[in-house]
Amino acid sequence: CRLVVAWTGLVIILAHECVRGWIKYAVNNWYREFYDLLESAGAMAANSSTTQESWTRSQQQVTISIFEFCKIAAVSVFVMPFAKFARSAWALHWRLALMNAYISMWSPNKQTIEGASQRVHEDSYRFARGVELCLTTVLDSVITLGVFVPVLNGLGSSTKCPNSLHFLAWLGGGWLTGLAIFSALVGFLVTMILGHRLVGLEVKNQVVEAKLRRDLVVLESTPSAI
Repeated sequence: CRLVVAWTGLVIILAHECVRGWIKYAVNNWYREFYDLLESAGAMAANSSTTQESWTRSQQQVTISIFEFCKIAAVSVFVMPFAKFARSAWALHWRLALMNAYISMWSPNKQTIEGASQRVHEDSYRFARGVELCLTTVLDSVITLGVFVPVLNGLGSSTKCPNSLHFLAWLGGGWLTGLAIFSALVGFLVTMILGHRLVGLEVKNQVVEAKLRRDLVVLESTPSAI
């Protein structure tokens, strides 16, 4: 049963990320077409020789474009809540499996570790949440990259690489893709360098919180000790 839940949840998450990638691509195309229509409609409104028939046709095209966006939004409205529920249920089963594994190794004959029950509760939640976030983030990044690389290559082929980015000129029409990847790598390295110390600070914060919990337990059981 757990195996079925694990693989079913993974397939649902993968399908959800694919749908999200398609929605991003569809919305990007819709923006381009819609604003082109608005530009054409604005030019027609400024032109005194525009006929009523042409103006009516332009209004109809804008209306049809808005309905096309409603179709894209409807997919998101119906899919996202179900996918969110499936992801939450999947993470919950991960957490329950971890807690069952921890509890199965719990021995009443060994000396009790202070705060062990709280650690089982919090650590299983954090691990399940971390697995969910890591998986969805990686899938979202890969699918988004796969969807928009052709778009960036198409734009890069129709525009010239600026002189300030001459180090990307060797990529030819893929210079925009190279710029996007280069920017992402720089941001990742900066985040990794600046965030390295945050791990140590988090560990120290956990140590302080553990001492506080221990003192509160002692205060509750033997107030005279504090």
